[in-house]
Amino acid sequence: WSADEIPDNAAIICRNNAPLFTCALQLLRGGRGCQLVGSDLGPGLVKVLKKLGAENINREQVHEAINRWEAERLRKARSEGPTRDRADCLRVFASFGNTLGGAIAYAERLFSSSGPIKLLSGHKAKGLEFDTVYFLDPWRIPSRYAVTHEQKEQEKNVEYVITTRAKDKLFLVNLEDFS
Repeated sequence: WSADEIPDNAAIICRNNAPLFTCALQLLRGGRGCQLVGSDLGPGLVKVLKKLGAENINREQVHEAINRWEAERLRKARSEGPTRDRADCLRVFASFGNTLGGAIAYAERLFSSSGPIKLLSGHKAKGLEFDTVYFLDPWRIPSRYAVTHEQKEQEKNVEYVITTRAKDKLFLVNLEDFS
């Protein structure tokens, strides 16, 4: 699947945020307008990025800083899933930028972008409908962090929400196959 094939007013929905951010940045690079729907994570992620160090540190140093941030947060966390997801999101921006300043710029651009292609998590998709839906990385459900029966049931609910958002067409797609 490619950026040119995605019709306007389509939605790309995923269980996790990091793959959505990667896809959105690739769409923007390809000249397609897109919008993250309901991404309240944005300001918090930018704030974390700005606290990681000087804006001129290189990509490798940014990744090291993210690893330190993640380790510190995991020591305090009751559940590791949300912390790991945020760290993965930070790594997306670090991978796109050559420096921390570049990573911050990519994040700010993404969170302020708007366009005809909507990207959202399965949790944010509840109650919405789109003519065409791309279920991004369906293999991410159930989350590897869902261990209790209740958590596994919640994962089934998220999968149900994602697969029922399409009015006309539903595509199961993998991020690694995007061009």
